[in-house]
Amino acid sequence: MTEKKFDPTKPVQTRSGLPARIVCTNRKYVGSSGVETWPIMALYSVKGNEIAVSCQANGRIRSNEDSPCDLVNVPDIRYEYQNVYESGRSTAIRSPTQQHPTGFRLGYLKYTFEDNELKTVEFIRD
Repeated sequence: MTEKKFDPTKPVQTRSGLPARIVCTNRKYVGSSGVETWPIMALYSVKGNEIAVSCQANGRIRSNEDSPCDLVNVPDIRYEYQNVYESGRSTAIRSPTQQHPTGFRLGYLKYTFEDNELKTVEFIRD
């Protein structure tokens, strides 16, 4: 899977999963190459304290390699559910507690999607 493009206007976290927030995206800094770089200033939380970090426009804190402290967008996670009945029939449902009025439900399937990609399917027995 290819990594999705970083969008500083959406919620962020560190690559390692720590909560983070962007303070600004227009920091003025000209590096030794004479090129303006590291425009993002962000804070990430460690044990209740916020650590300041400057990042490239792509969220990376290092030029040529990934770091656990890189900023990435928080994945969009959604769930879908499907009742499974003794007869072998199934129906889509809005929540795991929703049952069809007729038929004996064995349980339900829980589908987990991350950024619209199916990640897991679980069967939860009643």
